[in-house]
Amino acid sequence: MASLLSLPVELLDDIIDLVVLDARLPPENLMAARQNRWKDEELPSEGAPGSLSWSFGPEGVRYEHETTANATGLLLTNHQLYQQTIDAVARLYPGGVSYHMDVILVNERWLVPTWLHIPVISKRLAYVQVNVRIFDLTERPFGMVRNDGGHPGLVWPLWHLLQSFLLHGLAHPPPRPSTRRQYPGNRHPVIDTISLDFCMGARIPELVETPKGYWNPLYNIAMDQTALANFVQHQLSSALHLGSYDSAHGCLLFERVGEMVLSVDGSQRELLTLGAELAARAFSPGPPAPGKSSLWTLYTFGHIDGDCRVMSAWNWKCRAVQTRRRLGFEMPTPIKWPTLNLWLEWKEVHEEWKEAQDSVDEPGKRCACLETELEAMLMSRLSRPRH
Repeated sequence: MASLLSLPVELLDDIIDLVVLDARLPPENLMAARQNRWKDEELPSEGAPGSLSWSFGPEGVRYEHETTANATGLLLTNHQLYQQTIDAVARLYPGGVSYHMDVILVNERWLVPTWLHIPVISKRLAYVQVNVRIFDLTERPFGMVRNDGGHPGLVWPLWHLLQSFLLHGLAHPPPRPSTRRQYPGNRHPVIDTISLDFCMGARIPELVETPKGYWNPLYNIAMDQTALANFVQHQLSSALHLGSYDSAHGCLLFERVGEMVLSVDGSQRELLTLGAELAARAFSPGPPAPGKSSLWTLYTFGHIDGDCRVMSAWNWKCRAVQTRRRLGFEMPTPIKWPTLNLWLEWKEVHEEWKEAQDSVDEPGKRCACLETELEAMLMSRLSRPRH
């Protein structure tokens, strides 16, 4: 009996191509989609390490137990098949590796993601296609209810799914030792383009319930694909402005993604070029609050202490611009920066505040928001001769 390696090279290449290009069909219904998923009690809770979302984020995503790339078996067989598979991937994806995911939104509350096409484990991806399908509104859609003045609950599963891939790659949370060993080279992937396409997966019944006084007007309206696209677009805009609730997610996007495309039923409706968004982003203190320094603001970098937010945001932008350039992302010019005089003024105010806090905090501890290359960059720009 002939072995695989004894086949003619052309035939072996055809077999490798078929393996690498293989793609699963999306689940036909919820029954099929719910198979082989983490159970509720196995999902990470609010205390899950590394989670940037509120507790409903990780609890609202039903991950698959196992995710395997097509080429993994071939790459692990022997040196000959490894090299032929690497050559096949380079030939089949000359512009870079692409992935494809199907996401089912259930009752506007739960996300059921399924990877349809993963040719090979890669830390740099040219394209990730995500089809979001709306299914099953047999229950009242509580996913749009706001809590404590924050975002609707649906926001957090969406952010957690994105965070899961940008931080852990295919080793989705909870990142157990087995998945960390299986995908060591796929953590913190960098993606040139993420494309989100929203469509209907099942007929949506019309809801005609009387409003109950909830803050969000969408609470009593069943979202179709256009409404869902509008909702996601609004949340992305909020995150990219690095506001109070979702600035940590916006930072991830700026540091890991080149651009995002939003479509409805295959028709493009929005293109977010993150390099241009970052170049135009600026931060300034808001009105002082009682007991706070003049650098305190409510609407910038909500995951940072209020008195450190403005300077931390500018410091982060300096690092993010350097990161994007190092990763090969285009950074358009001009890029907005504070003036050196304004920066030194903020620094003086902040150091006075920090000195007053030493009696409460650790004495002599240097605030992290002052650890930056931004000041040196601003000084070099000031001394640089103009042409």
